[in-house]
Amino acid sequence: IADEAYATDDTSSMDERISSYTASLTSSVVDYPIEYGRRYHAYRPGSYKFPNDEFEMDRLDLAHAMMVKAMGSVLFRAPLKKDKVHRILDIGTGTGIWAVEMGDIFENAEVLGIDLSAITPEWHPPNVKFEIDDIEESWVGHKKYDFIFCRYMGASIKDWPNLMKNIYDNLAPGGWAEFQDVNTTFYSQDDTYSSETATAKWMNGFMEACSATGRHPS
Repeated sequence: IADEAYATDDTSSMDERISSYTASLTSSVVDYPIEYGRRYHAYRPGSYKFPNDEFEMDRLDLAHAMMVKAMGSVLFRAPLKKDKVHRILDIGTGTGIWAVEMGDIFENAEVLGIDLSAITPEWHPPNVKFEIDDIEESWVGHKKYDFIFCRYMGASIKDWPNLMKNIYDNLAPGGWAEFQDVNTTFYSQDDTYSSETATAKWMNGFMEACSATGRHPS
């Protein structure tokens, strides 16, 4: 199944990314605050420290393409069998690009993407749904999943043990959970990367900021 995975270029406009969610959205959920010229999510403000504006959506789509390439041009590595996968959960779906592509591959499965922001595409396969929710809160009313996917969330999750417990409790028998992320410890094979480089100083500042908010991506 993994060989069927693919990456796409998402050039959708902002209007096309605004999704019709399964639950009706109140004005407060999409009343995004602007701080220092960047737009942020309104649902449970402060839970996610990154923006949700067009620049951030482009970055997330670029990160998607990067991770797919790093994984060998596949969307996942779990040994899934197409006829055994009925429900898929995408934690921190972002722009929804991974969920949409999975919906195309597993056309008979229900794919659910969870995020704090409504920045997913207006058009998506009929078997793909998006919901606004905080994945770190209690999981209520969800059925079991055959595949739970969590990618690029190292700097977003505050309580990993609790998330792991929720994932385990909500996996169907024989189900799979997959986690993909980047190594925050940078290095170079020719030793040209040092603590004095601009990248190293930026990363140190980033890690300090994450630590101050209770996140530890390393």
